[in-house]
Amino acid sequence: MEELVMKTVMEEELIKPAAVDELVIVEVKEEVLRDVEAAVELLATVKEVLAAVEGILTRVDEAEEEEQEIEEETEDEVKGVEEAEVLDKVDMELEEDVEEEADEA
Repeated sequence: MEELVMKTVMEEELIKPAAVDELVIVEVKEEVLRDVEAAVELLATVKEVLAAVEGILTRVDEAEEEEQEIEEETEDEVKGVEEAEVLDKVDMELEEDVEEEADEA
């Protein structure tokens, strides 16, 4: 009988560490699972942020293109005004020349 008690006590001592190890493994698995879930949520947030940044960059590109078009139009208008001023000046000089020739004649 005493042997049976000793054997049972020894078996329990062997079982307890194994049960504790299994419990630790389960706790670690749960912790890893929580970490993975948190990482997935973080990745989803990062994906949303990247999509927002991409949208902003697209709008910036569009604004830069529009700005370039406006600059080109403005340059064309300035050239047109300059050309008109030159033509007006030439016309005035021609008129003066014509008036001088008329006065001389």
